[in-house]
Amino acid sequence: MARFEATQWLPIEVSKVFAFFSCPANLPRIMPSEVHVRVVWAALIPPASYVPDLDMNDAAGAGSEFIFSFCPLPPLPIRMKWRARIEEYEPGRYFRDTQLSGPMHRWNHRHEFEAESRNGTKGTLIRDRVEFEIGYGWPGRILERYLVLPAMRKSFEQRQELIEKMLRP
Repeated sequence: MARFEATQWLPIEVSKVFAFFSCPANLPRIMPSEVHVRVVWAALIPPASYVPDLDMNDAAGAGSEFIFSFCPLPPLPIRMKWRARIEEYEPGRYFRDTQLSGPMHRWNHRHEFEAESRNGTKGTLIRDRVEFEIGYGWPGRILERYLVLPAMRKSFEQRQELIEKMLRP
């Protein structure tokens, strides 16, 4: 099993950042454009309690499920589907999604949000913790290390740039 962690700090309050990430329609906006992510289907279960700055009609609380479509090997015109579910959801702090079906044998992604001030400026530390396994024994572990992890790092770097542009005041 491979593990990956990415962090990003933004000078924006936690409630606004958490609200942005709680809306699955924002995922295609923060993914690299070349993978052409689309939301194919969503069954949203609103959060069980009120979350500031969150449109409860667009939020994905625990039990929500989605199917995303994407191009895993751009520029080839091959599309894959990824079905995921929000397993845990603590308003303003974190949520965790798992893959129900898709390209990975196993996928667990925890999105964490923490209030943090830097140089006197209040903001949010975003931490993504990903554990995954593509399967296929030792060949899969080699692919994870030399192909999937570098691609994931690049994807998160691009994602962080997009988030910065979209959320910064």
